[in-house]
Amino acid sequence: MKFGDINLFPEFGSVTVTKKSRRIIRHYLGTDNSDSVDLGREATEIAVTLIAKSDSERITLEQILHENTERNLEFYNFLYKRVVADSNYMINPLDYRKNWWRVRVRFIALDPKPYSIATGNPLY
Repeated sequence: MKFGDINLFPEFGSVTVTKKSRRIIRHYLGTDNSDSVDLGREATEIAVTLIAKSDSERITLEQILHENTERNLEFYNFLYKRVVADSNYMINPLDYRKNWWRVRVRFIALDPKPYSIATGNPLY
């Protein structure tokens, strides 16, 4: 996983992508007819648990989580553009002996479409 030019290390199986769209359903009284009006897609939310394997990695994570900078987020074969980090996060020690940290974060993709890393084109 990469946020801008910063490599991040997600915990296996911890990435959750939430997509939302708005729609109005109207039913016409006295008929069997309804229609739908698409109001567009909202920002995509990407929640992930990251592993920081040193104090310097933890501090770097905390710095980017407190910035209000838009960057690209790459993971698997997906590219999300105009992503900001949510400043609300949870940090817990993972292993005291190794000084590893588990950081639960949420990224918000202001452009809700996923893009292909290889081509840069929208996937859908």
